[in-house]
Amino acid sequence: MSTIGKIFIILNALLAAAFLGYAVHSLGKSQEVMDAHKKVLTERDTKIADQEKQLADLSARLNTETAAKDVLRTESANNKDLADRNQRDLDSSKDEGSKLKSQLDKITETLGGYNTTNQGLIEAKDKAVAEARDAEKAREQAIQEKTAAETARRDAEDSLAAANVEIEGFKVQVATASKNIDDLNTKLSTVVAVTGVDLSKVTAQPQIDGAVMGFSAEIKPGLVTLNVGSDAGVSAGMTFEIYRNGTYKGQVRVQKVMPNMCSALLTRPVAGQTIGQGDSASTRL
Repeated sequence: MSTIGKIFIILNALLAAAFLGYAVHSLGKSQEVMDAHKKVLTERDTKIADQEKQLADLSARLNTETAAKDVLRTESANNKDLADRNQRDLDSSKDEGSKLKSQLDKITETLGGYNTTNQGLIEAKDKAVAEARDAEKAREQAIQEKTAAETARRDAEDSLAAANVEIEGFKVQVATASKNIDDLNTKLSTVVAVTGVDLSKVTAQPQIDGAVMGFSAEIKPGLVTLNVGSDAGVSAGMTFEIYRNGTYKGQVRVQKVMPNMCSALLTRPVAGQTIGQGDSASTRL
């Protein structure tokens, strides 16, 4: 019970006591006063009971309202805490949004760099593809050249083999030619008269005998390939006389010398005679 209720009860009790004293004094003289006193007491008790009930109801309502206020206060505090948390979350979200925007700007800038890099890579790839195509063409050309070189080598080997076979025949011919030297010496004076050959220069060269491996008229006045080279003592500038079975065909001058062969230009052709593979060649007749 609250303090106010207790005060009301005490005041009522005092008033009732005062009234009771007065009534007792009055009832001492009259029965009616006694009956009135009893009635007053009954009414007082009824009022006190009603007042106590009202006080109890008021107290209950006060307690209920106090509890409701406490609940509201708690809810208000919770709502304030929630609002503070929401504000903090909002501020944090704003900061996070700012950071994300900054990161997005950086990502956008990086993507721009990637696009530039990708463009450079595409150009480099196209260049590499073009270079690869050029390299493939060069490889194919090299293969063709290699094939042509191998074909030329085989042809040269075949020609050399044929030349070696012919050389054996040339040896026989040289033996036969040796028998014809006397006849050639007889004809030499005629050759000198016709060609103007300086015998002193011819006889200054060492005796080197060989054979014609090939003749090309495409190089003017004519290119002759002989089967003797530096291993046999041939040097650039030497002259070889070309003949076959006692028939003189002309003179050639050595231009390029290799170990086992040499090339010479036709310096003194003979009208009506054609130099060909298998003709004899000698620095001295």
